[in-house]
Amino acid sequence: MSRGELRFIPLRGMPEVQQGADLSGLVFDALQSQGVQISDDDVLVVTSKVLAKAQGRIVDYSQVEAGRKARALAEIVKRDARELQVMLQQEASFMGAVRVRDALREATGHTTQWSSGAKQALKRMPYLLFFRLPDGRVCTEAGIDESNVPGDHTISLLPRGPHRSAEEMAAKLGDLGGGLRVGVIITDSEIRLLGRGSQDIALGWWGLREVRGNFGREDRHGLPKFGGVDSIVDSIAAACGLLMGQTDQGIPAVLVRGLPRHCFLESDKGAEPAGSDLARMTTRGIYQLICTRLRWRLKLLNPLFR
Repeated sequence: MSRGELRFIPLRGMPEVQQGADLSGLVFDALQSQGVQISDDDVLVVTSKVLAKAQGRIVDYSQVEAGRKARALAEIVKRDARELQVMLQQEASFMGAVRVRDALREATGHTTQWSSGAKQALKRMPYLLFFRLPDGRVCTEAGIDESNVPGDHTISLLPRGPHRSAEEMAAKLGDLGGGLRVGVIITDSEIRLLGRGSQDIALGWWGLREVRGNFGREDRHGLPKFGGVDSIVDSIAAACGLLMGQTDQGIPAVLVRGLPRHCFLESDKGAEPAGSDLARMTTRGIYQLICTRLRWRLKLLNPLFR
């Protein structure tokens, strides 16, 4: 592989993950069976779904009793109140819901022609619910997902401690490879609120920088750059999402090879989880937007301003 090139190796043939499974061992064995040897500075990108399965974060909501709040919401969004009860029990605040049919029309250009599968999905989920997590992130369905889990009423929850899990996987994979330095990213698919469609994002990571701090660095013409704070882990997650897919691809992980050194942290450091600050950053940003617009409007209303 030439310098400056990236290689994405999809993981195929891994068995169904069960609760308590050694996920690092399963991944390592699957890579070995493909003839892939892990190397220093490789990055393993893993879907949150398989991590949730290994943690036993699977719920049969047919056994759940819906409360008053869930039943009231079910009347509005035409969803199973028991499934909504599971969402409301998560550490997340309900923000609102949008009609899936309208969102799909905007995103895909669909008008009246829907496949039978699309019609079934729309009937089962006419509204998409949005929640705000404690760290300030906005996610759909409070992070629960019914795809690629067995059973008619079975759903997966978000995995616990994705940063810690990424650290543990990196250490285990490094040991299995003979003392290698390996990065790990745990991903999830999310709707893009300010764009079309969905995209894989990083929930947790280890050994990598979250963003690239090139703000103020001069460009090729000597102009200090306004920007350059590229999202490293989300960019890697999005690229791997093109291979992993969300339906029947059967690719739970991708090995990324060839990332430049600026993507990695120092050898004894792991994640740079900024999630605890995200809620404060979001609130401050919205406050500054409102204040700036208000000051502008007041300036225009000032008769002395010419």
